[in-house]
Amino acid sequence: MVKNNTFKNNTLQIFIDLAKKYRISPSGTKKQIAQRLNGLRGSYLSKKEKNIIIPYLSNNVNKRILLQNYNKTRKKLPK
Repeated sequence: MVKNNTFKNNTLQIFIDLAKKYRISPSGTKKQIAQRLNGLRGSYLSKKEKNIIIPYLSNNVNKRILLQNYNKTRKKLPK
């Protein structure tokens, strides 16, 4: 993953790195990758990763679901 703690500039490369980390397709726009991350791996995302993808979620329902689990501890990825 990119070694940038601020994530002020959410470049496409950050989304591609997240997609590779969570084993989903890295192709597409930032919005498409954010939708896939939320739908498929939402419970595995850290708070920092959730903060990165929240502005790119188009549906308020998806944002609400992601924010419900915002403060819960994240699950570990299966091997």
